[in-house]
Order: sequence, then structure tokens, then C-alpha cells
Amino acid sequence: MHLNWVLVASKMLNVASKMLDLASKMFDLASKMLDLASKMLDLASKMFDLASKMFDLASKMLALRQGLRHY
Repeated sequence: MHLNWVLVASKMLNVASKMLDLASKMFDLASKMLDLASKMLDLASKMFDLASKMFDLASKMLALRQGLRHY
């Protein structure tokens, strides 16, 4: 009977070890996903800045064109 408890405890430790390993891998994956999300936010911010500058440039070009019409 004592041997059965030892086997059960051994299997439980093995399962717990595998669960800890899986949890560690999940944590690493989540960390990488957060890094990727951060990079995506940085890229979106840069794209927004670029679009804003393009809009400003287009507005100035239209104003210049309208100003040249008067001559």
C-alpha cells in the first residue's frame, strides 16, 4: 500500500512539473506578444505622424495653388 502512495506522489510531482513548464512557456509567449504589441503601437504612432505631415503638406499645396490662381 505504501508503494502505491509513492507512485501516486511521484506521478503528481511529474504532472506538476509539466504544468510549471507549460506555465513558463505561456508566460514567455505572453511577454513576446506584449513586445510585439508595443512595436505595433510605435509603428501606428509613426504612421499617424506621417499622415498628419502629409495632410499638412497637401493643405499647403492647395493653398499655394489657390494663391497662384489670383495672378
